[in-house]
Amino acid sequence: MHSCSSQRICRPEWDLKGTETHFDLWVITQEPLPPLDSSMPTTTTFKSAPSPADGISVRAHRRLIPLAIAVPLFLAIAFGAIACGDKKEKVSITEISATEAEAEIKELIRLLTPLDPTLTSDHHDRHLKAQRIQQAKLEMEVAEFGRAALAAFHKNRDETASVRRGLLQVAARSAPEDTAPLLEKLVVEYGHPLDERAEATLLFGEAAPARALQVLEAMCRRTKRNETLPHDEFLIRGWVKACENLEISPVPVLVDNATNITKDSTSRHYAVKQLGKHVDPLGRQALEIVLIESTGNGYIRRMAAQSLRKTIPAEEACALFREVADRESENNFLRFLLDIIAETCP
Repeated sequence: MHSCSSQRICRPEWDLKGTETHFDLWVITQEPLPPLDSSMPTTTTFKSAPSPADGISVRAHRRLIPLAIAVPLFLAIAFGAIACGDKKEKVSITEISATEAEAEIKELIRLLTPLDPTLTSDHHDRHLKAQRIQQAKLEMEVAEFGRAALAAFHKNRDETASVRRGLLQVAARSAPEDTAPLLEKLVVEYGHPLDERAEATLLFGEAAPARALQVLEAMCRRTKRNETLPHDEFLIRGWVKACENLEISPVPVLVDNATNITKDSTSRHYAVKQLGKHVDPLGRQALEIVLIESTGNGYIRRMAAQSLRKTIPAEEACALFREVADRESENNFLRFLLDIIAETCP
């Protein structure tokens, strides 16, 4: 039901669950609004608009219009001011001098340095929180921070592993072009600390993804373990990160890692899990091979089943799981298959 007049905006009158609840119409006229006086309420209660039957005149409704307009306007101005403040802060942080950047890096080094282990947990909690806030601020892609962190990394060679790792992260994320040569050197050269080489491998795919693909592919595809290179897991993680940044499918290299039993188990576990994020015939074939392998690694077989359930139709997954269960001789894995069949299959 609708009601209209020459001075009104029409709205329907709703009848909810048999109870007539009439929403009165706000009146819009050319007449000026009456001045505010002491008869107006000092507090506002939000509820359904009253009907004329409640004995409240349209004139009283009109007195509430200024409040209805003023409150949203005030909130809009307040939030706009906050947004402008944030914008100004972001603009100012990009205009930082080398001296200021160096001071910020010194503070990061202090926060990355481990505290006295005899201190109570509240000291360690506050220290860790401040460290994370400081590092997040320095990783805001401000090149001056990255250059200062890179200089500190070269200068402070005797610092703890956590300090050097944090400096390398800030340098790679805030000044990737300046840091990329160092990352490649740490990845390919023997003799650097293994933890630094591992971190450099992960950051290489972020800072210079195109170059990382060229350098890391051969390392990821090798068939035998090489103790002079970073760990297999870090190599494949760096490769995947580079592929994500360049929007290239990592499936072929993931398949090589997943099906190569000479690779370290953590590298194979990661590859199998990543294959569950890509619907690809080659990836499916690799997962089916891992599902029935007889190396005794039940964990990787479980991950293969879970990745297959994510990437192939339920009917095909059920048929495959039932076929494997009929021939399975390992009791624990058979129970797992029966459970996943019960969850997946109708």
